[in-house]
Amino acid sequence: MRAYSEEGLSIVEVLPKPRNKFYAFMEWKYLLIIFLISSLFYFFEKYIPNEDNFYSGIFVGFPLLFYLTYVSLGNTFRKENIRYKIIGKIFFKNDFIEINNLKNSLSEIDQIKIDNYDFKGSLITSIGGANPSRSLGISNFLTICFKDGRIEKIQFLQENQYHLTFFHQELMHNHHRNLIDSTTIKRILNSS
Repeated sequence: MRAYSEEGLSIVEVLPKPRNKFYAFMEWKYLLIIFLISSLFYFFEKYIPNEDNFYSGIFVGFPLLFYLTYVSLGNTFRKENIRYKIIGKIFFKNDFIEINNLKNSLSEIDQIKIDNYDFKGSLITSIGGANPSRSLGISNFLTICFKDGRIEKIQFLQENQYHLTFFHQELMHNHHRNLIDSTTIKRILNSS
């Protein structure tokens, strides 16, 4: 999906409730509990009649099979289990930054910090495949430090790794006004 500077950046709010409740069963601690309970059947197998030994094998093997197929393999294609909603937009203009229809003049701003390392669909390292490996692209933050001491930290969605390059002109203007440091500008604009 292509992003345009006129469309702005989407401000997101992370919701407390997870999107998929079934993800809870994919965590190691829950699988370990299921595996330990099913292992009891295996260790006490000698006390179970011989015809029921087959069922104790199923109780031991099912959690392991479930983890290997549904969890490990499935998590390579799943996105983060985070629910969020878009609550507004950020627009960069030459004289102001507009946040949810509120214009903040550049003359009122002391510094702008941008942390935009995450984008939609990027890979997340997951040890053992226990967590989803695709990002939603919402772990990005714009921090505005105002001259009166206020600090506003805004979480935003980045559609792709080049999303902020569409704001090249506006970001360079802010850099020339010494609002954005050189390191941040180089990182953002050289990502293309």
